[in-house]
Amino acid sequence: VMVGALNVGRIRLAFEVPPAPRRADWDWTPDREIRLMKGDELGRFELGSTVILLFGKERIITDPLPIGSEVRIGSRLAKVVPR
Repeated sequence: VMVGALNVGRIRLAFEVPPAPRRADWDWTPDREIRLMKGDELGRFELGSTVILLFGKERIITDPLPIGSEVRIGSRLAKVVPR
């Protein structure tokens, strides 16, 4: 799942990239092929607040949260249904 970022502190990629200057026209091409396997981390937002959770069909029971609810690390969002 690819997610766009707006107003985050930084986007850090999981592979080595030279530091980008603060310019809109910066371009970088890797000097080697970058291979990622299914499920590998591509990158992450630092000081951002986007979280994506993916579950198999009919594998969870969710407790609906009102829009705008505060969610903290460790908050219960769903319950896994045993197979």
